[in-house]
Amino acid sequence: MTKMKKLNTLSRLGQLRRLRGLLRPALAAYGLTDALCKLVQHGENTTYRVDSAKGDIGCRGVYVPGRYLARIHRPEYHTPAEIRSELTWLTALRAATGLDVPEPVTDRNGQLVIEATAPDVPEPRPVSLLRWMSGTFRHKRLNAKHITQLGRLTACLHEHAATWNPPAGFTRGKWDWDGLFGKNFGLGLSEQELWSLVPSNARGVFYEAAQHIGQTMATLGRGANVFGLIHADLHIGNVLFTPDNARPIDFDDCGYGYWLYDLAVIVDNLRNLELGREYEAALIAGYRQIRPLPVGYDEHRLDFVAARSITLTLWVCGMARINTKFAAWIPNAIEDTRPVIAEYLSRFGNGTGRGLPRTVNQRKRGDNNHD
Repeated sequence: MTKMKKLNTLSRLGQLRRLRGLLRPALAAYGLTDALCKLVQHGENTTYRVDSAKGDIGCRGVYVPGRYLARIHRPEYHTPAEIRSELTWLTALRAATGLDVPEPVTDRNGQLVIEATAPDVPEPRPVSLLRWMSGTFRHKRLNAKHITQLGRLTACLHEHAATWNPPAGFTRGKWDWDGLFGKNFGLGLSEQELWSLVPSNARGVFYEAAQHIGQTMATLGRGANVFGLIHADLHIGNVLFTPDNARPIDFDDCGYGYWLYDLAVIVDNLRNLELGREYEAALIAGYRQIRPLPVGYDEHRLDFVAARSITLTLWVCGMARINTKFAAWIPNAIEDTRPVIAEYLSRFGNGTGRGLPRTVNQRKRGDNNHD
């Protein structure tokens, strides 16, 4: 192990030790003083599996008795009000649709989100707790049946979101141009700062593609037939499967965006698989069992697949600032995105792809509808 890698590893371990200091008092607020905790992931949020002998009986086999997912939310992303809103949507989904989705847990005072502190952590961190869902990840042994289930699930989420009236105080971000590529990306950076994190050998062409995507968004507008509350991260790693259905997890990115983008997240996730095209057909078939395809799917499918691929690259580059393990992922993220952008930009002729992004006020005509 190199000296730099050792330093990065020690830094990460130090972060985890400090964050774990938040966990015990947070779990005490939920009455889980006897719990055993195991790190799940230190990424967007820091998450732990929590096992407690005080657990209740799983509902219809959907939840594992006595097991929970604790989330320590990272700074600069969601406010406690936004996290409460995510959990409010989950509660509404369970009540109105019968979908198997994560169930939020309230603390002893009936709060969905608590703010925990620890001496070595410089600021309070929001903490939330969810019951642990049962099911199987299908990174391997995936087949068209699973993808059809996922298509139905996506359509059910959209159907609920299109008719649901959120309560007063409900607030989630927007996956519009600024949310996907600009100042509202969720890292506390300006558009210029965000794009400066992308290596120069890719920055220009990726930004050029983002400009064209902005034109498509302006053309589509934000009517209820194209835009609404979406999961925004429904890739295969965020879905548990049973013999009968697909169960979504990780609603941390849910917000207002294009129905097309929600489907494009899945298509982008499947595109490198040998059966990617077959799976996309199964996805669409499943979706159509519940509701018609979003307006413009055939025409604008590639716009939103490109949008997803670019956004993942921006996310990896941005997360590398606060979590050193992401730095090693940047070259692969760039190379995985290149063919998508090449295919997309081929529609518009050969662009220059040069230069840093312009300011918001200097974008091409048609982008002035983005707020």
